[in-house]
Amino acid sequence: MAQRAARHYPATGELPRSVLVGAAAGAVSVLVFRQAALALLQMFGFSDLALVWPLVAWGGIWSALLAATGIVPLAILAAAFLNGAWGLGTGIGLALFGRPRASA
Repeated sequence: MAQRAARHYPATGELPRSVLVGAAAGAVSVLVFRQAALALLQMFGFSDLALVWPLVAWGGIWSALLAATGIVPLAILAAAFLNGAWGLGTGIGLALFGRPRASA
């Protein structure tokens, strides 16, 4: 598996195609995965006021840049997992220590 993670993608001649596919994948992932995650959060009483179309645009832009640099999809999944762990820790820290407690 380590050999697979070290392999760079895309091949030299495939750069324009991989940038286009990366942009499309990023934009669609915002619409599908992010919106599904948002629906799940809203089921539990959380809300998000962010507009979806700017997020779709930025998802496409960042994914195109990742595709242009040749970063492997496995590395992206690992980064997403680590970013999620950081976000969870930040959320827990803010919930515990972020607001001053009301005095009795």
